[in-house]
Amino acid sequence: MSDNQQNIPKPSELNKLGQKTPDAPVDAAPETEPEVEAFHIPESEVYSHDVTLVFSKETSGKFVATADDYNIMFARQTSNLADDMLQARGYFFLNELNALLNLKLTPQGQILGWIKNDELPTRIKIDIERDGDAILLKTTVQGEIFTLL
Repeated sequence: MSDNQQNIPKPSELNKLGQKTPDAPVDAAPETEPEVEAFHIPESEVYSHDVTLVFSKETSGKFVATADDYNIMFARQTSNLADDMLQARGYFFLNELNALLNLKLTPQGQILGWIKNDELPTRIKIDIERDGDAILLKTTVQGEIFTLL
């Protein structure tokens, strides 16, 4: 072996940036990212809070006054998107739902929401009702989730 070949590090001696790490063990297992687990919420801290959002011409720029079926469809799809985000991320705040619907953000929306939990099946379910020219979106948030994150 020539002197040049002796200075070439083995792949097991290189870090992620390709730099030589002299203390790297040859048999080290590759680093793995931890699995995303659902949050654990003690049952004593879980409570529910009923919320009704008003989706109308006066409350949202996304409401189309001449297309009632479109507004219902938009509200349902927004509900599905919110639930998908909860399932993917593990938590979802009420103000995030308000933002998706282009409704006014509220102080309560910053702390109320849903959190994924292994013990309690969590889904964002929104009941949609017509009320004259407006659509009422009724849901139940789990409670104050900001302290549980």
